[in-house]
Amino acid sequence: RVVETLGRTAEVSVQSGLRHISAPRHLTLIEGPLDGDASRLGGYEIATLRMELNLPRVLDAAQVSLAPDAEPVQPLYARYWLHNR
Repeated sequence: RVVETLGRTAEVSVQSGLRHISAPRHLTLIEGPLDGDASRLGGYEIATLRMELNLPRVLDAAQVSLAPDAEPVQPLYARYWLHNR
């Protein structure tokens, strides 16, 4: 997220010391695509941006699950207030 705090239109520049950043895009609050110039912010605007880092592949790890998708035992939400316990 980027924020403009002075109330003026501003140019946005995001840099990384690790890799090259490309393809900046504006996103909605629920991270859906939004049309617009990702390099400009209006006054007091808070914007969510999505960018791509050109990271190298590590051990060809595409589509490999590193952890389970869910806990082995899911929590049980009991209505404890019905029994005063």
